[in-house]
Amino acid sequence: MIKKYLKHRKKLLENEIEKIEELSEMSQVSIKQIDAQINNLKNEIDESSEMLSVSVRNNISKKAEEVEHMELSKKDTYNQLDKYANEIAEKMKEIKTINECLNQLDGENVSHETFKRTPAEQVSVSSQTERAIDQSLKTKLNFCKGLVGVDDIRVKMELEEIIKGL
Repeated sequence: MIKKYLKHRKKLLENEIEKIEELSEMSQVSIKQIDAQINNLKNEIDESSEMLSVSVRNNISKKAEEVEHMELSKKDTYNQLDKYANEIAEKMKEIKTINECLNQLDGENVSHETFKRTPAEQVSVSSQTERAIDQSLKTKLNFCKGLVGVDDIRVKMELEEIIKGL
């Protein structure tokens, strides 16, 4: 009964991680779109060529406000990406704990049957844990890959976090 619950919980967590990774990817795409829009607006703002026209100055002011609003939206999206990364890390910790519990349950004689784990089964469980950790690391590295051209400082911070986790 306990094993069944733990396996079910693990599957739920893996599904949640998958959904969060999809949301993270969508947020990264959103950041790229915001950057493109900001660049387009900045290219449209040419104060020196039409400084004398009042309506053009008002239009430039509106575009500058729109750029500022987009920068705030981009900052919020980065914050959301941080939340996603933290959620994934928490869920990965829980999966690791579940795997440890499953290993202990398999090692103990919970059902009062003589159950011995073969070396192949032990390797299978450890490889599942490694795959889950690799998937988390892959997600973080994909996040950094998407940011390289956009925000080098952020990439540096993320890579330092990854290194600390290793």
